Amino acid sequence: MDVRTANLSYLSMIIQYIGVRFRRFTYALQQANNPSNRLPNDWYQQVQVETHILKQALATCNTYGTIMKVPHVANELLWWMAIQNMGETALLAHIMELNVLQVKRGEVRRMIHTGPMPHTWWTRDPTHLDGYDCWSLEEVLQEAKEFFVGVEEGKESLPPLCDMDRMPSDSISRMMESCDEMIHQEEEEIHRLHGVMEFCSEQLTLFDSLGQVQDQLEDFRVNSVTQPGASNK
Repeated sequence: MDVRTANLSYLSMIIQYIGVRFRRFTYALQQANNPSNRLPNDWYQQVQVETHILKQALATCNTYGTIMKVPHVANELLWWMAIQNMGETALLAHIMELNVLQVKRGEVRRMIHTGPMPHTWWTRDPTHLDGYDCWSLEEVLQEAKEFFVGVEEGKESLPPLCDMDRMPSDSISRMMESCDEMIHQEEEEIHRLHGVMEFCSEQLTLFDSLGQVQDQLEDFRVNSVTQPGASNK
């Protein structure tokens, strides 16, 4: 994933998206874990898939020298799956004890600006796409853009999850340089669009006297009708 096509804000969006998925999954699993309900047969395998995608995003952030804060529930599941290597029974026991309302500072708080979850693989009728475990970060990013309504259009913004307290100073400097470069590119685009707007404005002034010209043509037409041959004198 290239930094020019998927910068740190996009990587942060992916991590937050996976975080929301894990929170919703955990809540659904807690509600379904009773004798009258049946858990999806592949829920454990899908947790492995999701944590793999999360690890990919974090590894990509590390290549840029950036450390990200992982949303609370996702961080817990990542720890249990990747570090503790828990089995299905032990993981389910820990999931039942998780507080899905607990969030870290900087996590998404304006959840009203979200769309429907594309793949609710934790339901009894899984809808995740075949081969989802082979998806690239670009494909997961596209899902995240669709989920966080208005973010891609610039109507809303997501807080970046950069863990500045744990990042070395040279990594912070590189990140700031990257941000400065993006700001410079945006300023150049704004300047270009401003030039286009000025050109369009100048062209529109040509139509300012259109009404007057139309009146003159109408007068000429009326005079030509009421005074036949007047134009030949």
